[in-house]
Amino acid sequence: MSSQRNIGNVLIIDDDPILQEVVRAYVLANGANQVFTATDGNEAVDLLKEPGRRFGLIVCDINMPGKDGIETISYLEKIDCPSPLIIISSAGDHLVEAARKLASAFSLNLIATLHKPVDFNLLGNALAATFSETECAA
Repeated sequence: MSSQRNIGNVLIIDDDPILQEVVRAYVLANGANQVFTATDGNEAVDLLKEPGRRFGLIVCDINMPGKDGIETISYLEKIDCPSPLIIISSAGDHLVEAARKLASAFSLNLIATLHKPVDFNLLGNALAATFSETECAA
């Protein structure tokens, strides 16, 4: 993928600091302007509420302490967030599928659901789909 393309600011919501850093480095090398991280949905909501803060991509885990990924997806629907969304999780297939169905039912811009450990070919394909998409601000 060409780093000439720009996906804007990225929000990574995951309680695993290693995954945060690996995905952060990957998206920065592939078109992100700046990457923000949150260890749970509560921190993500705080970032989404900051005036003028917009995200060209949101990457969200499902299982996290505090506000989990399902609750975070529900919040994205509440604020009518148009940002492309990638769900990355080590949760079982049933839970990942439930999250995918929820995002779809909420008409969120779900680009991909990926399993941990992250397959960077699949993540690259998902990033390619985010170019020229809209951004989310609360």
